[in-house]
Amino acid sequence: MSSDWISGAFGLAGVIVGGSITSGASWIGDRRRTNLEARTAAQLLRRQLQTTARSVSQAIKTKSWGPTRSLDTSSWDEHQAAFASALKPSEWIVVASAIEYIRNQTAPMVELHAPNWRKEVVAVTDDFLTTLEPLWEDCRVAFVALHRASKAPDQYRDLGPLPAPYRMNPEPLATPSRPHRHSVARGPIIALKLRAWLSRH
Repeated sequence: MSSDWISGAFGLAGVIVGGSITSGASWIGDRRRTNLEARTAAQLLRRQLQTTARSVSQAIKTKSWGPTRSLDTSSWDEHQAAFASALKPSEWIVVASAIEYIRNQTAPMVELHAPNWRKEVVAVTDDFLTTLEPLWEDCRVAFVALHRASKAPDQYRDLGPLPAPYRMNPEPLATPSRPHRHSVARGPIIALKLRAWLSRH
C-alpha cells in the first residue's frame, strides 16, 4: 500500500470528519437561535395578553374604555415562524383562536361602542361589558398555552380566573363541566402553519 494512498485516505477522512463537525455545530447554533426566538416571542405575546386581560378588568371596573386600554397582539404576526416551530398543534389552536377572537370580535365591538377611545376615556354600557368579559378567559387560555414555549417559572403559568368584583356575569366562565370553547376548538391549523412557513421563504 503506497504512502500516497494512505495520505489521501487520511486526508479524505479529515475532510469528512471536519465537514460533519462544522455541519453539526451549525445545526446546534441554528437550533439554539430558533429556541431563543421562540422563547422571546412567547414571552412578548404573553405580556401583550396579560395587558389585554388587565384592560378588560379595568374596563369592567370603571365602565369605560380609553387610551390606556390595549388589544395589541402584534407579536403574533412578528414571530409567526417561531410560533409555528415552537408550539404544539393543541397550543397553536388555542393561541390562534384567542388572537382571532380579539381581532375579529372584540376589536370591532370596541370601535362600535367607543369610537373615540384613542383620544379620550369613553363610558360604555353594561351590555358591551358583558360581551367583553369572555375576553379575559381568551387571554388566560392562550397565556397558559404559551407557558411551555416561554419557559417562564411555574408560578407565572396562569393568569387565574377573572376576579369576582370585575365580573358582569356571576357564573364562572369555565368549569370542569362547562369547558372553555378553546379546549375543544378546531381550526385551520395546517393552513396557518403553511402561511407561517411561507413567510420564512
